[in-house]
Amino acid sequence: MTNEETAEKPVKMTKKARRELAKREAIQRLRELAPEGSTIYTVLRHVTRSGMMRHIDLYVFAPGDDGGKPVKLWLSYLAHTALGWPLAKFDQGVKVSGCGMCMGFHLVETLSRVVYGESNAWRQEWI
Repeated sequence: MTNEETAEKPVKMTKKARRELAKREAIQRLRELAPEGSTIYTVLRHVTRSGMMRHIDLYVFAPGDDGGKPVKLWLSYLAHTALGWPLAKFDQGVKVSGCGMCMGFHLVETLSRVVYGESNAWRQEWI
């Protein structure tokens, strides 16, 4: 046998396995960037004509280097990956379906349950 024959072949991952790995990594990153008790800021980017869907961006402010100016961190892509909800192409907000309640609160609470297994781990505020 040659070295090429004995070398291990890379394992191919299925789409589902890649999605699950990305979800776990996104959840871990969200825990690092927004620990429990953090305030998640939401920005409404778009509402459909019917009013049944919104595109919402998520941000958190982290302390700057050497106690300087706070840094705004964009969380929408991580939220999209962790929840499996679609991301809007033109404004990059998380697509949230429904109406009749505060959809920013709904998005943050749902994400809180996925990341920490409980609601009310984060506070939500509109900007």
